[in-house]
Formats: sequence, C-alpha cells, structure tokens
Amino acid sequence: LAGDFNFSFFPRLDKMPSSNVPSSKISKVVTNLCSEIDVIDIWRFFNPTARGFTFYSSPHQTASCTDHILLSSHMAHLVTDIGIDPITISDHAAVTMSMSSPRPVERFLVWGLNPFNLLDDEFRKFLNEQTKLYLHCNDIEETDPRAVWEAYKAYMRVMIISYTSKKKKEQISLQLALEKKKSKLEEEFYTAKSEKILIEIKEAWSKLNNLVTKKAERDVLYTRQCLFEKGNKANHLLARLARMAPSTNFISAIKDENGQRKLENKKINGIFKMFFEKLYSSETDKKLLQVSTFFKGIDIPQVSDTQKELLNKPISSKEIKTAIISLQSGKTP
Repeated sequence: LAGDFNFSFFPRLDKMPSSNVPSSKISKVVTNLCSEIDVIDIWRFFNPTARGFTFYSSPHQTASCTDHILLSSHMAHLVTDIGIDPITISDHAAVTMSMSSPRPVERFLVWGLNPFNLLDDEFRKFLNEQTKLYLHCNDIEETDPRAVWEAYKAYMRVMIISYTSKKKKEQISLQLALEKKKSKLEEEFYTAKSEKILIEIKEAWSKLNNLVTKKAERDVLYTRQCLFEKGNKANHLLARLARMAPSTNFISAIKDENGQRKLENKKINGIFKMFFEKLYSSETDKKLLQVSTFFKGIDIPQVSDTQKELLNKPISSKEIKTAIISLQSGKTP
C-alpha cells in the first residue's frame, strides 16, 4: 500500500524542524493497524535513523515525510532498493522501491522501431546519413539487390539501437545529475536556509521538470497509441479470451517429494517428469518375468497357407461394392 498519508509515523525524524509533538490520533490508529497485520513502513525499515522528506512547504519553510510505502514484513527480504526521489513535477517527492521476483521471470524481447523517434529531426538526419553511407559502400553492380536489402535492414537495426541507446543513456545521465544536484542543495538548504541556495534549487527543479515533462508527454502519447491498438474492439475479443484461458491453469508453485516448495519453472517441470516416470514405470522385476513359460501352455491358433493366400489377394471391386451396400444408410463410408 503506497500513497500520501498526510501524517508522519515519527515526527522527530520525519519533520523539519524536528517536532516533539505527540503523534496524531490517525497516526496512532494506523500504527496499531500496521502492527496487527504485520505491515511496516519499508523506507523507515531500511533507514531507521536517516532523515528524508517527501513534501516541502515554501510559505512555512518546513519539510515533512508524509508519503509512505507499507509492505508486509515477510516480503522485506525481496526489496533490493528503496529511496526518495527529488521533487519534480508534483509538489511531493516520489518514494521508489525495487523488488526482486520470488521466481525468475522469463522474458522474450522483440525489437521494434519506436515510431516517435521519427519526430526527431536529428534522428531523421542520422538515418539519411547512414543510408547514404551504406549504399555508397554496398550498392554495386555485382551485388544482388535482394542481398543488399536484407543486409541493409540488419545494418540499420544495429545503428538505430546504437543511436537510441546512446541518447537514452545521455538523458538518464543528465536526469540523474540534476536529481543529485537538487538533493544536495536541499540538504544544504535544510541546514543553512539560505536564499541563494533556494534560487539554485528552483533553477535545478525547472530544468529537471522540463526534462521529465518531455519524457512524460512521449509516454502518454505511446500509451494512447497502445490503448487504441489494443482497445476493446470486436475482432480482439476472442483473441483476448484465448490468451487468458491458459493463465487459469497456470501452476505457480509445487512441492517435491521432500515437501519443499519449488517456484522455478524448470524445477516444477522436473517434478512433474519424475512423478509421471514413476507412475508409468513397472514395479515388476524384468528378471522375474517368465514370458516363455507363460506362453508355453497356451495353444495359439495359426493362419494356414490357404488363409494367407486369401488375405493377401487384391481387393476386388465386387467386394468394395458389397461393403458399401452393407453400410448403414445416411452414413459416410
């Protein structure tokens, strides 16, 4: 459970300036409820003595931590990272958490061109330059045009991945640098409360806000496109039902012979394999089977030479006609 709770669990640590005021009534109620259902504030769990703030009030010059992520204590070992991001678009800072999956997730990634990159003039210029370079080096008379085309697709795919990866790294690096600068300035401001530092914070916030807003606009546009393509359309109804059907029979975990719970797909398949191998294997010792003795006292009828000749004769048209006539009416032969 995550969100803005509008109160702090520990006023002495979660407010600036520190407050010795007793916890509010709602804070005590939620704290008791968390204790009963064994839920913890996961950021405070990993930072028991640190001070972090998710909301800053400019008129009152105060900061507080009112945004929390509540998580079961039994899942705390799955958390790999927890932190408070700088305040960017909203007036609250985001509390981010990363968790490892209790079982490995098998993913199959398929590359596809992001059509929104074509809106970038610099990207289109890069495509033109790489196309001209490729054709200049490879489009010669001795080369089959089909080979040129297939190789061109592979070459451009690699170049596009390289270009977009570089741009993404540059954007992430710039965003991280701005976030780090803003966080450092905020820590200095909470201590010194200097007007100069406050101006620098606003400047860094403005740059970071513009950067994140552009990314958000592209994400919203991409989401709208996905919703339009995968929306509630009549021709997609049966396909969605067919995709959802196997998920109802999905086995997420199974116990082995020793009673240990297995979550990995390979181990689950191995347990099923061992079970059915044991189920369909004969428990009788092959050495104890007296096959020859069993058939020794049985008089097995044999086919005579005359019967063999009749069985091996070609089927005549008269026999076929007789067989068809003898079939039940209204049935396909």
